[in-house]
Amino acid sequence: MEACGTTGVNQDALGDYAFISRPNRSLSPRQQALAFWSVALSSMGIASVFAGLGYWLVLPFAGLEIGLLAWAFQNLRAHDEDYESIKIQGTRLILEWREAGRTDSREWNTHWTHAECVCEHHEHKCRFCVTSHGEAIELGRYLDDQGRIKLARAVRANLSR
Repeated sequence: MEACGTTGVNQDALGDYAFISRPNRSLSPRQQALAFWSVALSSMGIASVFAGLGYWLVLPFAGLEIGLLAWAFQNLRAHDEDYESIKIQGTRLILEWREAGRTDSREWNTHWTHAECVCEHHEHKCRFCVTSHGEAIELGRYLDDQGRIKLARAVRANLSR
């Protein structure tokens, strides 16, 4: 189930089921800073050379480029702690997720809960939803299509016990 993010599945001796999924972050914060400053310094260096040759209009565009890059890295950092969690403990289904610093959760009875994976094409563009009491929550954002299908099967199997 690991394709787009890091995942973990746990099923203990009591039959409880737990699944957690996180986005895959290939750069550590230190590596992000190194990448940002290497691009920013080289861009400003090149822009300074052209400004020295009389092409001073390059400087505002280099500044804009660096500003957009800083914004992009800040947006990535805002999602560093994102995750999705599914726990089935007896007759309780506990969903938890964090996105951009906002944490939310739901707790439902497994007897009234339904898990469904719908694909637009044969096992492509799949969406995994858990529904109960008229509320549907889409999960599996950090998984590829095959991971969502496997997760849906595992959740359905654990809901029906």
